[in-house]
Amino acid sequence: MRGRRPKPTRVLELEGAFLANPARKRQRAREPKPAAGVPPCPKHLRRLARATWNRIGAYLAQLGLLTPVDQDALELLVRAYVEYHRAQSTLERCGATYTIRTASGRVIRPRPEVAIAAEAWKRTLRALTEFGLTPASRVGLEATPPGQQLNKDEEFMFGHTRRA
Repeated sequence: MRGRRPKPTRVLELEGAFLANPARKRQRAREPKPAAGVPPCPKHLRRLARATWNRIGAYLAQLGLLTPVDQDALELLVRAYVEYHRAQSTLERCGATYTIRTASGRVIRPRPEVAIAAEAWKRTLRALTEFGLTPASRVGLEATPPGQQLNKDEEFMFGHTRRA
C-alpha cells in the first residue's frame, strides 16, 4: 500500500503548502500541467446534466482546478448528481414506500429509488470531494479572486501576495 493519495499540486498551492517548504514544489516540477479550462460538455448529456456541467465547470474553472483532461471525471460527477436528483424527485412525488398485497396480507416495502438515491448520493459526494467542492475539502484553500493579479515581487519575497 502506498498510503494516502497525493493531493494535486494546484490544491496544495491554494492551501499554501509550498510557502514553508518551496523544495516540495520543485519535487513536483515534472508533473504534467494541462491547460486550465472547462472541457466541452459531451453532446449526449441532456437538460439537467448539461446545466449541472456548466454550473460545476464554472466553479472549478474559477478556482483553476479544471482542465480538459478532467472531462471524464466531471461527467461521472454530473451523471451521479442527475441520478440522485431523479431518484429524489420520484421519492418526493411517490413517497419512500409502497404497499403490496400478498397471500398473508399487506406488506409495506421501500421503493427501489431509496437505494438508488443513497448510492448516487455517495458517488456524488465522493466526486465533489475529489474536485474540492465540499466545505471540508476546501478547508485551507486560498483562491485568488477573479480579476486580481498576483504581485510577482511580493510572491517572490514572501511566497504569496500579502492581503490588504
